[in-house]
Amino acid sequence: MQLYEELQELQNQILNAIAHGVSFEYIADMLCRKAEQLSNDSVCTVIAIEADGRLRSVAAPSLPKHYCDAVDTLFVGPNVGSCGTAAYLAKPIQVTDIATDPLWESYKQLALPLGLRACWSMPIVRSDGTVAATFAFYSRQSRPATEVERAIVFTCMHLCKVAIAYGEMLKRNFDLSHFDQLTGLPNRRRFEETYAALSEAGGVFGLLMIDVDHLKMVNDTFGHAIGDSLIAEISRRLADLPDDAAAYRIGGDEFAVIVGRCSDHDALRRIAERTLEAMALPFEHQRHSLLPSVSIGGVVHGAGEDDPSHSRQNADFALYHAKETARGSFVFFEPSLRTSMMRRMETIRLVRDALDDGRILNYYQPVVRIDEGKISGLEVLARMRALDGTIVPAGEFLEAFSDRRLAVALTRRVAEQTAKDMAAWLSAGIAPERIAINLSGADFAEGGLDDRLDAIFRARGVPFERVTLEITETVVIEGGACRIGRAIKSLHNRGFNIALDDFGTGYASLTHLLMLPVDAIKIDKSFVARLSACEAGEAIVEALIGIADRIGLRIIAEGIESELQARRLIQHGCEYGQGYYFAPPADAERTAWLLRSRAPRAISSAQVAVPAG
Repeated sequence: MQLYEELQELQNQILNAIAHGVSFEYIADMLCRKAEQLSNDSVCTVIAIEADGRLRSVAAPSLPKHYCDAVDTLFVGPNVGSCGTAAYLAKPIQVTDIATDPLWESYKQLALPLGLRACWSMPIVRSDGTVAATFAFYSRQSRPATEVERAIVFTCMHLCKVAIAYGEMLKRNFDLSHFDQLTGLPNRRRFEETYAALSEAGGVFGLLMIDVDHLKMVNDTFGHAIGDSLIAEISRRLADLPDDAAAYRIGGDEFAVIVGRCSDHDALRRIAERTLEAMALPFEHQRHSLLPSVSIGGVVHGAGEDDPSHSRQNADFALYHAKETARGSFVFFEPSLRTSMMRRMETIRLVRDALDDGRILNYYQPVVRIDEGKISGLEVLARMRALDGTIVPAGEFLEAFSDRRLAVALTRRVAEQTAKDMAAWLSAGIAPERIAINLSGADFAEGGLDDRLDAIFRARGVPFERVTLEITETVVIEGGACRIGRAIKSLHNRGFNIALDDFGTGYASLTHLLMLPVDAIKIDKSFVARLSACEAGEAIVEALIGIADRIGLRIIAEGIESELQARRLIQHGCEYGQGYYFAPPADAERTAWLLRSRAPRAISSAQVAVPAG
């Protein structure tokens, strides 16, 4: 009865310790000491089984350190003493004579000099059948365990099992809340805790904010499984950074690296460059070869150059600058970047307010037959009416288009107003042959662009063949030619015309003519400006016009500002053009008047014949 009461008291003590979060090592030590106290001739141990099968001595209060160290070198196996074998077979193992039992043949020299003659080991088995640990009773006599010892061992084994299960549950919960499940890296919560602790300590450390380039394109092109593999591969490479650089996954395509013992720009730059070097090799997944690419912004926290409380924001500023101007590279924070970012944020706010207030307007610039001056089309250009009534050209709020959601909303507003105005001009019998709107990379990234434009123009009864969608080569390149190509083909199949804008300024202009269903190309104004300035400009324009003519494309020259440029273009065979020489962009009312009067100036055949002066 006394033993039962003492075991009940032991159970209460252990369960109370577990409830208060006491470590398993401490609980195991308590159990061993109490078990040894309750029996007259025993030495107790608790040995944990690591994931790789290694034995690890957790508690052995009556055994010397060298014995525990020797145990830590062993692995689970069929003839590894009592504990190693019990873990291997997942069943109790009782050895009554260590000196002669074959399970102890290779290890008896450890036990016998300590007076240990017998050992009974019980495996502590998890609910899934795996062995978490063993609880062992050693005796200084060659004998089996007594009934009292069996009661003690079963109680201790049960309490160990509860303590292990509770500890593993706490660890799982901690891992779920502090580690990213896809990559195994510490997550945003762990990053925030670490960053706050380091900041509060007042130390100097480096901070890198990292963004994966083109992840959405990978997901859209190959599927999210490949995108996840890319994230996992980047995480593995980040985990291989030096020990003082700890990587965290803080978002879908966002990582952070905290660099300890980093007190200057050069030290941080070395880590950033090493990170970029780690991304330089491609990796293969499901027969796809992918090249990881990241953009990095960095700052040294607490280095005295800026308020340490701003370090996180400053690193974000630098990252944004890297993504906008030097994607795939590292940018170190400079105070001027904050000014640039604040200006961008203010521009986005102003444009968003204007969009909400209905102050985003369509202006239209005529596209004319150069030799006749007849309006054949219009290009839509966005304008913003400021609160004081002044009209702000798009060039002054371009930064707003870097906000993807705002850029998509602007395109929708422009398209809706275009459809409304075009429908009115069609009804009045003054509509041009075509009207063109510009699309941004954000429009394609959003997905469903063909359905959105279809709905907008169909609702107003505007024939799709009267609508031209202008796309720059930058949009094609940055969005991925394959993905953008599919979207463009879908739009073209519905009847929309496709024009390549700013043609000749991209990296693969001629290739795009082969890949995409293009109806027209627009010669960039930079080439038009050189028509009267250099022979190279003349040659390029002439070549572009020749190519377009040979493959049956309409060609439109942009930025015509002088009669001389107009005459040169006619001489080279360019039929259509636009620019301030003919007419500046105007609002819908002024444009309707132009359409009625067909008034832009024409270049007569006599003027064309005048030799270049």
